Amino acid sequence: GTGPTDSGTAGSSQDTDTFNAKDHTDWGSYYDPKNIFCGQYDCYQILGFDYENYGREKPSTKTITKRYRALSREWHPDKSKHKDAKERFVKIARAYEVLTDVQQRKEYDFMRYNQEAYFQKYGASV
Repeated sequence: GTGPTDSGTAGSSQDTDTFNAKDHTDWGSYYDPKNIFCGQYDCYQILGFDYENYGREKPSTKTITKRYRALSREWHPDKSKHKDAKERFVKIARAYEVLTDVQQRKEYDFMRYNQEAYFQKYGASV
């Protein structure tokens, strides 16, 4: 019997996170010319979260950690044949850092729609 191979039953049955690290390559964008956070990418999107969709339901550190682990396994330079593996791997780690650090995350969320604040603190792009 060969069932469909695209059903994501790798995790335990109680695992509600249907995130697929393998297919996740859309990293969104963010205004960060100085590369303070995740550069041109959105730290949330890197880990597969859609900032616009949480409203107040922000992902927990536990969920963030789980996504980070899945993605870093997928993009590990020793394991991935992808030409951007190393660069992606580094960004994934950075996104994890930003989103699990209370101060950085607060600032990141605040500056998302406030380029003025970004300029004041980090200056404009050269």
